[in-house]
Amino acid sequence: MKRINTLLACLGIMLGSIGMPSQADTYPERTISVIVPFSPGGNVDIVARLINHKLETELGQSLVTANVSGASGVIGAGQAARAKPDGYTLLANSSAHVIAPAMVANLPYDPLADFIPVSQITQVPMVLLVSSEIPATTLDEFIAYGRARGDGVDYATYLGSAGHLAGELFKEETGVVMNLIPYKSGSTMVTDVMAGRVPAMFDGLFSANASLKTGKVKALAITAAQRSDFLPEIPTFAELGYPDINAETWHGYWVPKGTPQLVVDRLSAAMAKVTAMPDVQSRIVAMGGNAVGSSSQDFTRFATAEHDRWKVVLERAGVKPQ
Repeated sequence: MKRINTLLACLGIMLGSIGMPSQADTYPERTISVIVPFSPGGNVDIVARLINHKLETELGQSLVTANVSGASGVIGAGQAARAKPDGYTLLANSSAHVIAPAMVANLPYDPLADFIPVSQITQVPMVLLVSSEIPATTLDEFIAYGRARGDGVDYATYLGSAGHLAGELFKEETGVVMNLIPYKSGSTMVTDVMAGRVPAMFDGLFSANASLKTGKVKALAITAAQRSDFLPEIPTFAELGYPDINAETWHGYWVPKGTPQLVVDRLSAAMAKVTAMPDVQSRIVAMGGNAVGSSSQDFTRFATAEHDRWKVVLERAGVKPQ
């Protein structure tokens, strides 16, 4: 009799659970926090706020942008890695996220193992800018200028940024000695190139446009397979004979490992819808980029490939984590 009662109790539990939605099925039920590991006003922040605003309609909940800056994005990403994996804490970051292990010693998280990629949002080519003080108006002229200088050419960049990586590729592919001058402030970096204190830099198309309007810098080539709709007059490295100089920055969203797959899929589908909206695409094009909106699976493959690729490039360049 006791055994029958036990079986009936188990059956009641099973029947009672049928049709009851899980937490993942009803996601989201409250406000979502999106960690941006950089200060307000930067490219990562601008992209995140654009997407977050549109996601609120798609998901039916508020998204709050939390800027947790410091240590080149490591502090904010670390906080996201430690968050509860329930879909209520997202990380909005750039390509710097997967490059970090090659640049930062004792990184307190693994950007591949401790996160699940949700969706890639943008892809933004870099552009080679040179000071108007430099006697070169084409890529070939700049390469000849650089090769003729025994001590090479200085270029301004953030360590571990897409601009840094583009500089390393440029050095490999052209044979020009490029001396890295590290900066912590983007505005100071641009100001120094415009003033001729540093001859060159690689910059994202969006921020480069403002510099170009001053007439104090020249754009020689972009790191993309095709010319940009944003600045179509600038040739690509590929069409000028250097197809392997193809470093680009990009933006995307991640969640902590252990987040339910249903939640990941819900977020990824919503981001795909948002990035397909004409007004969102036009805003991203106006920033010099292209909207992507990839699936979690595609973004995982892409981010892993980027991590592996840049690790090799930086190792060849002799760059060691610091």
